[in-house]
Amino acid sequence: MQMALSCLLLAAALPAQPPAPGWTPEFSFQFQNVTAVTISPDGQQAAWIQSKPVMDTEKSETLSHIWVARTDGARRFQLTRGDISSASPVWSPDSKYIYFTSARAGSEQIYRAYIAGGEAEKLTDFKGAIGTFSIAPDGKSLAFKAAETDPALEKAKKEKRDFRVVGANPANHSLYLLPLDGEGKHRKLFDARYHIANFSWSPDSKTIAFERWPSPLAGNWTKADISEADIATGAVKDLAATAAVESTPFYSPDGRYIALNNGSTRWAGERRINLLTRATAQLRPLPATYDEQPHILGWAPDSSKIYFVEPKRTRTYLGAMPLDGPPAASSPPISTPPALTSA
Repeated sequence: MQMALSCLLLAAALPAQPPAPGWTPEFSFQFQNVTAVTISPDGQQAAWIQSKPVMDTEKSETLSHIWVARTDGARRFQLTRGDISSASPVWSPDSKYIYFTSARAGSEQIYRAYIAGGEAEKLTDFKGAIGTFSIAPDGKSLAFKAAETDPALEKAKKEKRDFRVVGANPANHSLYLLPLDGEGKHRKLFDARYHIANFSWSPDSKTIAFERWPSPLAGNWTKADISEADIATGAVKDLAATAAVESTPFYSPDGRYIALNNGSTRWAGERRINLLTRATAQLRPLPATYDEQPHILGWAPDSSKIYFVEPKRTRTYLGAMPLDGPPAASSPPISTPPALTSA
């Protein structure tokens, strides 16, 4: 659906007149790129990032902003504006707000914009590097992963001695929780000596499953395990911690299962979708996919199957993995077309 909507947005924004023949650098600046298309929970609207090149005597960069439209293509409008880009649009569960990140206040922070209009509200004032974030299904809180600024490094910067070895001792990302009622500030969900890679909320908003590495060094993906944190207490328990690589957890909508990838520690290795039954803590591998390189997208609303994408020869296909039996027949191979709109 997202790909079809991308094509719809592309068609709506292409120039009325055919472009001049030939592709030149000057001509390329007339086009904008559409990415990060996301559908509102009520299925009525879509948000996306629209980016355009900016080049003048003072700037040479790409400016990105969030746009919104109904899923039928009507009521298309620009939600964020200005000289500073906005990114990572996420809908609120009630489809009334869009959360996003921007450095408009000097550093990357999380904001909230009301779809009906008005100024965006800055929600965080985090001293450090904010990564991905996600809204709880009940809409009451927001979780984000981030690395706090090292006070010693800040002191070194002021003293002009902030030299460093690239790739040495990168900072771990921790999980933080932010209430969305406006009554509190963010807090670290738990203290740990490992790096948070991916995470997801349980449907009852009481727990978060997360993928953890010893540190963010590139080679540590081979040591990934899955744990779960209790939102109320911060208590953490392991869900899948074996010699294999466990990654990318996704709760089923009915809360009974967690889908995750389980695979080899070899760089050219294979992996399978595994099903963790929460009531028994049993981990069960599901049948192998075509290339044994599935990338989980999420669950069907009725918790009957898991959607994934995977390479197939020179293309990428969309597949559906039922909880029992082999994967559903592959959809026709799809490739990602260039999503370009006129400036």
